[in-house]
Amino acid sequence: MSEKTTPRDNMKTASLPEICLTFLRIGAVSFSLAALGEAKNWLVKEKKWFTDEEYLQGVGFSQILPGAPAVSLMIYLGQRLRGFWGSVCAAIAYLLPAFVFMVVFTYLYTEYRDLSIVSNLFKGLGALVVGLVINTVLNLWKSGVTNKQNWVLAI
Repeated sequence: MSEKTTPRDNMKTASLPEICLTFLRIGAVSFSLAALGEAKNWLVKEKKWFTDEEYLQGVGFSQILPGAPAVSLMIYLGQRLRGFWGSVCAAIAYLLPAFVFMVVFTYLYTEYRDLSIVSNLFKGLGALVVGLVINTVLNLWKSGVTNKQNWVLAI
């Protein structure tokens, strides 16, 4: 990549399989608010498909849409990369790991909920989610809240 190449130029070269794999990776390691931080790491820093400003605009836009903001953001980013089919690939790939995890965890809970190890596992997962959300909020705060106007809006 030459120094004159911008993230906007790279968007045209993102293939649908590459979009699917990237969003599948994001969905496999995080969901909901935690996904915002992971998506930024991979889409802005690693892939360089978006600038910080473009990504934060997408986060803001996804907050005003009805439904889950993280899902709205992934659909929006997929659309920005490859149009309609990019948004379809991004949405399905992002949601697929959560769906599989929910089916597996539902089965485990319904079949083995009386075992103390399963009960403790679900309590630990709850604490993990709280920690991930706090970490993501702090990371997004550091990158997005840079002046007094942003402080007021964030609060």
